[in-house]
Amino acid sequence: MTIELRHWFYPGNLLSLLRLALAAPITWLVAHPEAGLDGWLALLIAVAAVSDALDGWLSRRLGQVTELGMILDPLADKIAMASGILAAVAARGFPALVILLLGYRDLLIVALGAILARRQGRIPRAQAWGKANTAVIAALCLAFVLDPEHWLVGALVWASLATVLISGVSYYRFGEPHLFPPGLVRWAARISFFASPSVLWLALNWTFPGLRWV
Repeated sequence: MTIELRHWFYPGNLLSLLRLALAAPITWLVAHPEAGLDGWLALLIAVAAVSDALDGWLSRRLGQVTELGMILDPLADKIAMASGILAAVAARGFPALVILLLGYRDLLIVALGAILARRQGRIPRAQAWGKANTAVIAALCLAFVLDPEHWLVGALVWASLATVLISGVSYYRFGEPHLFPPGLVRWAARISFFASPSVLWLALNWTFPGLRWV
């Protein structure tokens, strides 16, 4: 892995750093609806979503795709989304099933990335379904902040769940040949992969019975 000082100043990587920096104010604003600053919150969410759409495109356009960018882009997505959505679940009644599946998928991606980096010395690129899921969840967060009871929120919840499931399966299928040998071990891994979210849901539903799941 090669990371040079100049890579930090590439426009695409600066956008990823901006999104990473926005995680703290977004999370605070989400956790404090009584502050009456939802207009600013909506603006910051929109800025974060635009930065996510532009950073990879800019890096490819300028011929500045780097291993640093491959780390910063998904890291900024995961920190900004996970922290903001967790705060929304706790303070605003955001659908908890979205964060459950999103967190489970992201743990899968981090594990896959660590194994590939260790075994093959490379970092897996972000996949199209993962980027689509990020965009849909950003739209869901924005719509939820503006009007949590609007019909569009319900539609975006289901779109978020669908894209996180599709992207999770896509990442798993990509990593499976690198992780498990063919045969019973691979089938056991598949069963575990699909069953684990249900076990987590049952445990969380028993621990926090008041959560809104969908």
